[in-house]
Amino acid sequence: MDEAFQEDTGIITDNEDLTVQECRNDVPEYHSDIAPRLDAWVAEEAYLTPGITLNDLSSRICTNRTYLSEYINSVYHKPFRDWITDLRIEYAKRLMKEEPQLQIQEVSLMSGFLSLSHFSRTFSAKEGCSPARWRRANL
Repeated sequence: MDEAFQEDTGIITDNEDLTVQECRNDVPEYHSDIAPRLDAWVAEEAYLTPGITLNDLSSRICTNRTYLSEYINSVYHKPFRDWITDLRIEYAKRLMKEEPQLQIQEVSLMSGFLSLSHFSRTFSAKEGCSPARWRRANL
């Protein structure tokens, strides 16, 4: 097989160090059990529940907290708390675009943050500007 073709397509051949089958074997079996349940939980926007913990989520989707933590770390490349925060920030951004009449404090509470100051600090750290400035720039 042509080397340029391999690079362009990402196809792994038998003579390379890692075969496609070995890649599949690296993914733990329980990932296939967790994925659809976690996707459904995210689709329900249950991450907006203030104070949700890894234990709460693992109980809700009927899995082991260690497996869930490892899954989130390996799939999303971040720890549970950062993953939840990112989901909430993205929700807040969507909310500010769709309902610009909402006060920032309302957006904060609706996005699952327990305090306006924590929301503002977190939002600013992730987006590089305050929620109010972000909304003005994105309307």
